[in-house]
Amino acid sequence: MRKNIKIYQEIQGGKIAKVKLIVLCGSQQEKKNENGVTHFLEHMNLYFAEKEEFAINIQGTTDFECTQYEIQCNNDYNQVIETLKKMYAIINGSLLIEDNMKGVKEAVINEIKFQRKAPYYQERNRIIRYLLPQYWEDKMPVGNEDVIRKLSFEQIVDYQNKNYNDIAICVSSNFKIYKTAETDGTIPILRGRYNRKEKSSLFWEIDVHKKEKVICNLYFESQKNFQNTIEYLKYEFIKMYFFIFFDEVLGDLLLEAKMPVSEAILYENEILADVVIIDYEFVTLNTDILFIKKMVLVALERLEQQKKKNISISSKAANELKQKINSINFEEKCKLNFLYGIDLDSGIEIERLQKEIVYEEICEIAKKYRRFHIED
Repeated sequence: MRKNIKIYQEIQGGKIAKVKLIVLCGSQQEKKNENGVTHFLEHMNLYFAEKEEFAINIQGTTDFECTQYEIQCNNDYNQVIETLKKMYAIINGSLLIEDNMKGVKEAVINEIKFQRKAPYYQERNRIIRYLLPQYWEDKMPVGNEDVIRKLSFEQIVDYQNKNYNDIAICVSSNFKIYKTAETDGTIPILRGRYNRKEKSSLFWEIDVHKKEKVICNLYFESQKNFQNTIEYLKYEFIKMYFFIFFDEVLGDLLLEAKMPVSEAILYENEILADVVIIDYEFVTLNTDILFIKKMVLVALERLEQQKKKNISISSKAANELKQKINSINFEEKCKLNFLYGIDLDSGIEIERLQKEIVYEEICEIAKKYRRFHIED
């Protein structure tokens, strides 16, 4: 099958060059009894690193939507060219060697067993299973141990031939390797692959666990719906506005209740283009989940009642969004553009977006979170 390849280039004079390969092939494309073949293929293509010294750092990842390979090397023309040759070897399937099957199976099965036991993956996978339809449980990127054990070399080769067709190559180096920014070929953009319907309530829950200190995690489902760059930035702004406001209100409530907590940290775990988990984490001395839940519900109620724009919070959200955009590296911008058609270098003014935000939408988000636990 014809391969459609999109090229991204960044000229930079640092010591390290990076070449990233993004393949529009993730575990969501796996059919019944194929769970793990995409992840296994990623390991097969990188197994050369187990046998030869090549470059500074080599890594790969597989998720629901795509497979990514990244190789870092010295920012030397010959090394960059050799790295690109290796990436094209992955694209063409010439690194798939039958004798490597045994070693790769062992590595992938060990990773599956590790994720079964690791608390982080247990919690993440449990929440993912809650948010996605049941049939997605058979598409978890890490794979199924029984499927991995039964995989044949012919299956792997056939799967790559059928699915490694829409590809992005991102080159960050001191050299203009390609004359053109993009090759011919139409590459589909991942929008609405999950096609989730509008929900009347949004999932959230509390997890409190003790290590050296007591850590409280509030996991929030986030609906990330966008069709273009402006809609994407609006989503990001609304999300930042909501959680800045939520943080201030919840912080005041906990202070009034004489419950000392640390400054909260916000993490984002993107599962699919429109399925996101926001982790709001803080350190506390109180392990009373029911009390924390009550305070969260009060905070959400106050947000729901705040119909007018808070100028101070709006300015903070705008500044945070600018900082986030400026901090996104070249490779991540390539991924956003390749998968979703998002162009963060398009020069859209955040101040203009602020004026277009309907702040009642933020009240509606709080209402959906409240409704989930009130109905629960």
